Amino acid sequence: SAITSWTLDGQLPQGLSFDSATGLLSGTPAAGSGGTYDFQVAATNATGTSNPVGFTLDVYEYPQIDPLTVPQTMSAALGSMYRHVFKATGYPNPTWTVASGTLPDGLSLSSDGVLSGQPAKAGTYVFAIQADNAYGFFQRSYQITFTVLEPVSITTTALSDATAGAAYNAQLTAAGNPAPTWTWRAAAGSTLPPGIELDAGSGSLAGVPAAGGSYAFTVTADNGTTSDSKDLILTVNQAPAITTSSLAGALVGENYSAELA
Repeated sequence: SAITSWTLDGQLPQGLSFDSATGLLSGTPAAGSGGTYDFQVAATNATGTSNPVGFTLDVYEYPQIDPLTVPQTMSAALGSMYRHVFKATGYPNPTWTVASGTLPDGLSLSSDGVLSGQPAKAGTYVFAIQADNAYGFFQRSYQITFTVLEPVSITTTALSDATAGAAYNAQLTAAGNPAPTWTWRAAAGSTLPPGIELDAGSGSLAGVPAAGGSYAFTVTADNGTTSDSKDLILTVNQAPAITTSSLAGALVGENYSAELA
C-alpha cells in the first residue's frame, strides 16, 4: 500500500528540511553549513514501517576567508620563533597557498593556513595569500606586508682623526631594520667639536672643526623598536701657530736670548 509517512533520524544541514508526508528533502544549505551529514530514513504504510536506510549528504561550500585573521601588516623579530594561523571556512577544507610575492626567508605557509618558522633575514616582504578547495577560490587574495625586525647594533668602532680648519666627514654605520636614525649626547665636560654636526638621518659626522682637542661623546641609533649606543672619541689635530710677532734688538758683543712662542 501507499506510504503514509516518512521519518528521518539524524542531523540535516542548516537550511534543509524533510517533509515527513512526502519524503521530500529540500531547501537551500546556509552559509557555513558545508560538511558531511549522515542520517537514516524509514517509510511507513498501513502494513508497517520499513527498516531504516542510511544516507550520506555532502554539502559543498566555496572558501570564505576570515579577514580578522589576515592583517594587512605583520612583523616578527629576526631569528625568533613565529607562528600565525589564518582561518577560512568551506568544504572540503580550503587549502592555503601564496598567490604572489615571496615569504620572508625562514617562514613557510602550510596548506592549513599556518605561517610559521624563524625569520632569517631582516627586511620588508610583500606577498598575497589565498584559500581554495575543489569548488573554487575565494573571490579575492589578501596582500600582506611583513616586516622582519632586526635589533639596532652600531658597527662603527672608532673615528679617524680630524684636522682643525680642514673639512671632515665620517660615516657612522649601524645594522637594524627599520633603518635607524641617529642622535648624540656629550660625555661629561665634553661635546662635539665646534663646527662638526651629526646628521640624524644618515649618521654622517661632518663639518670643519674649528679647534683642536680630544672630544668624547656618545652616539645613539634608534629605529623605534630598539636602540644601541656607543662612546666615541674624535681627536682634532691642530698645526702649531707661532704667536711671537717680533724680536727685541741684539747688541754686538753682548749675549742675546729670545724665546719664540
